[in-house]
Amino acid sequence: MSRIRFIIALAFLVVFWDIRPAKYVLNRPDARYIPEYFRRDSQQPNPLKRKLSDREIREQQKELRQELKGPYKKWLDQDVRWIITDQERNAFLSLSNDEERDAFIEQFWRRRNPDPESPDNSYREEIYRRIAYSNEHFAAGKPGWMTDRGHMYIAWAPGQH
Repeated sequence: MSRIRFIIALAFLVVFWDIRPAKYVLNRPDARYIPEYFRRDSQQPNPLKRKLSDREIREQQKELRQELKGPYKKWLDQDVRWIITDQERNAFLSLSNDEERDAFIEQFWRRRNPDPESPDNSYREEIYRRIAYSNEHFAAGKPGWMTDRGHMYIAWAPGQH
């Protein structure tokens, strides 16, 4: 009966607390009752060198999004939410420092400028005007830019009749 209690206690320690049996335990006369799994000193793979699963990659990307703070998070989640492409969003999220993010934002607006020679960007001004209009006219328990009407107004502008 004591051997069974010993094996159960040992299995409990290994399974729940991941404590491997000490070498002196294996040299005991009743060591033949210990399963082979507990006897060998298994080499655990280095968790830093293994390939990440899709779930772990998504979690890392989620953590990266949470790292974006302040004006960059606001710019990505509010200002350009309805006009940025998935490819541009992924490129922005992959940037590692604020200088790269500032350069990306500048290039983002420059690509959309209808008159590249002009110092002011009429497209950017129009988008921010649409956001302000949406917040003023389409708010319904949440900011106007978050509503479906605000989304359509910001992305597609008012209809031409």
